[in-house]
Amino acid sequence: MKIFSFLLPIFAFASLSSAGFQIYREPLSEKTAFLAFFRVSSADLIFVRDDSLYKASYGLILEVFDENNDVIHGEILQRKWTLSEYVKTLMRSVTDEYAFSFYVENFTRGKIVMTLSDKNSSAVQQLSVSLERPVKTAGEIILMKNDTIVLGDVTGIGEIVSVFASSSVFPGNFVLKKNGIRISEYEGSVVEFLGIEMFSFTLEIPQDTGVYVIAFENPVDTSERVLMAIDRLHVDSLRIEKMIEELVFAVPPEEYRSLRTRNIQRKNEFLNDFWASKDPTPSTERNEVMETYYRRISFAEERFVEGVKGWRTDRGRVYVLLGLPDEIEDYSFQMDREPYQVWYYYSRGIKFIFVDEHLIGDYELTEPRGWLDVWRSYFDYN
Repeated sequence: MKIFSFLLPIFAFASLSSAGFQIYREPLSEKTAFLAFFRVSSADLIFVRDDSLYKASYGLILEVFDENNDVIHGEILQRKWTLSEYVKTLMRSVTDEYAFSFYVENFTRGKIVMTLSDKNSSAVQQLSVSLERPVKTAGEIILMKNDTIVLGDVTGIGEIVSVFASSSVFPGNFVLKKNGIRISEYEGSVVEFLGIEMFSFTLEIPQDTGVYVIAFENPVDTSERVLMAIDRLHVDSLRIEKMIEELVFAVPPEEYRSLRTRNIQRKNEFLNDFWASKDPTPSTERNEVMETYYRRISFAEERFVEGVKGWRTDRGRVYVLLGLPDEIEDYSFQMDREPYQVWYYYSRGIKFIFVDEHLIGDYELTEPRGWLDVWRSYFDYN
């Protein structure tokens, strides 16, 4: 039998599987500036409870290898991360991101190896980037949006991004292209970025979807960055449909069925009005009730994968309705019967028994029978 309580620290093996990093190189007169950006997910680290907070600590070792595989530079960082809610320590969508710069002399080609280690577990992950081509005099193009580095290649039409490229060797101009055709040219101004002087300009992504190329051209060579512009309104429509679908636990059945037939504008209006009516602090920007509800949905989606959406499973539905149990008894490895779990909500005087009758990880609620048929009367946002 395995017993654990959500009121105590929970220890498990972390894999750091979601960790990632990206390297940009910018040429200087006698050396190369490296700009490093990395992120790690809270689900890949072990957090230890300290009073009402949850704390993680991890280390980062970055090594620069030359073309002979010799280490020519190293950086060591220690990071501490504190979260206020236990559920956030389990979600891959919650990330810690960090950016820094360093300089290496006489670097042409080689590789960068970054090693991440979780201080509260034995988990270690090593990530490597091969740099086979010498850095161009035009450097490499960096994008920022809302003060955050754009690590991917997707943005929305009409969005504003800041574009950076090297300024120290040769001045140049920025060019926006689509389908090989030059659409616009821009003059950059010199700004400081992570301690390095860069050319920069502000770009409004065109209203047409498709693949664009942002280039920085100087008299010697050109650097390019590919960017996919998508219609966020379409994406928002999908997001609204998803939020409506997930509202099934908070809206009476007949009203919910009617809601699903409305057009996207009326669905969006309903969402705004519904959650505004539940907002405990209407004078602030945050709606804590809505955040709690969808955070539970997201957590259930990640943790209770049983062939259907996690929040539609029996365990997921109970979690969305009541939140984390006070204690779980986990009987996953029984020799004489099928696996099962017991969830205790002491303050409510309720316990739930979930049984994996078919031995496939599909835990069904067996006690109290019929509870999920009247679940709305138990709903609690706290």
